[in-house]
Amino acid sequence: MAFSNGTTKTVNQILSAAQLAGYFSQIISVDELRTFKPSPAVYAYVTRSVAAAILRFCSESTMRIASRLSLVSSFLALVTHQVAVR
Repeated sequence: MAFSNGTTKTVNQILSAAQLAGYFSQIISVDELRTFKPSPAVYAYVTRSVAAAILRFCSESTMRIASRLSLVSSFLALVTHQVAVR
């Protein structure tokens, strides 16, 4: 994640020129706030953005885990049923 006073477009250009763009999953720009670092509003904004990213990651991870557990549970139910039928 890159956090900058620059516009998203400018940050993308700089990171691309430096061959670093692939290392950043998200760019957070204060451009839309119309205020800049070191304003507390900027840090509140980036905190909300990071928190949202963490929640998305946790939600996606939870869904993947739940899906895998569901598959394991279904498999165990099938195996248990086959053993009981014998």
